[in-house]
Amino acid sequence: MGTLVGLAAAVLLTGLFRSWGAAGSVVLAGIVVVGALTAGLVAVRWLLRQHEAVVLPGAFMILLVVVVLLASVALVLRGEPWLERGPFALSALLSAVLYQVFLVQVYLTGRQPALDVSLPGEGGAR
Repeated sequence: MGTLVGLAAAVLLTGLFRSWGAAGSVVLAGIVVVGALTAGLVAVRWLLRQHEAVVLPGAFMILLVVVVLLASVALVLRGEPWLERGPFALSALLSAVLYQVFLVQVYLTGRQPALDVSLPGEGGAR
């Protein structure tokens, strides 16, 4: 959600201070990056339910597929005259960083303890 708020702010600022065509490039980059990273996250969630022997190789394959997908989109769009490359690249980079920051924040705040363990000095058994 935070990534989308940041993307909306970037679109508005780009539209107001540069051009609405550049804002369209920002939107496109945000959609591509957030879509690819979300698809990778869904694939990782599925992968974690599989046999443990395939988790690490599968995670590397998911990373490779996401990177190849993003690189393919960049290569396909590089020659388009309507695409403003600067705002597109900056938006793609910032969208990826914001997505990862908020994903880590969600992981840290959403943790559920698996075991009820008290460490020495925390008021446990004396």
